[in-house]
Amino acid sequence: MKSESKQKFSLTGLLVVIGSLALLTAILIPAISRAKLQADLHMVGSRGKDIFVVIVGANTMSEFPANLWPKAQIDGEDNRNVAEAQDIIEIMFQNSTRYFYVLLDGENRFEPSKFAPYVNGLDWSKLAGAGVPELSGRGELQPENNMWSIAGNISDDMEDLVPLLVTRNVDCSSFHIKTQANPDTPLRWSQQYVTPFGSKGFVIVRKGGAVFRGTAKYATTGAVYPVGGGVQSVAGNTNLASLVYLTPDGIAYPK
Repeated sequence: MKSESKQKFSLTGLLVVIGSLALLTAILIPAISRAKLQADLHMVGSRGKDIFVVIVGANTMSEFPANLWPKAQIDGEDNRNVAEAQDIIEIMFQNSTRYFYVLLDGENRFEPSKFAPYVNGLDWSKLAGAGVPELSGRGELQPENNMWSIAGNISDDMEDLVPLLVTRNVDCSSFHIKTQANPDTPLRWSQQYVTPFGSKGFVIVRKGGAVFRGTAKYATTGAVYPVGGGVQSVAGNTNLASLVYLTPDGIAYPK
């Protein structure tokens, strides 16, 4: 009789422990996920700021007479038209992956005698993180190793609130051309890139240098562009007057 009572108590106690563990798990997992998201947002934001600072710093150096922010190849323009593309090595880029590869001289990164990146203090780790793997080995940079979309054809007259660097999980074609009077734009998530953050958060570095780390609850951005603005090419080509976004493997056109 004594043994049977002891066995019942043990089974009851086991069920209580299991139930307690399940309750703790239900409470802790969301809290841990939120903490990890915030840590990743902070890390990615810091890397985006580093990219911004390095490129802006290089743009002020006398040996670079042209702006190092990329010009975008639009509507089949010749990608080596010197008169049109006043940016690094006078190339218009079709995606942000190729831009970063050229900017960091990926072709010669294992050849010390030839290695000559356009910027110093920037490495491949700044392009990865939060689930996006860093480039390794001797291959060329691939879209899966690049978490950034970048504004193409940026110009000095554009507002400082224009998103310059955007994590690739944001669909930049969802940006709307608006005025300062009505700047907020709801963001749409990319259907192609889950990482970083999925539909839980995003990072934007603006033209003025401000870093915006947002969560899904605040998935809007002040996408402010000058009305009818943009850059005018040397030959007056209106295609180059359009602000676009170079994604890791293509071009996104704001509405």
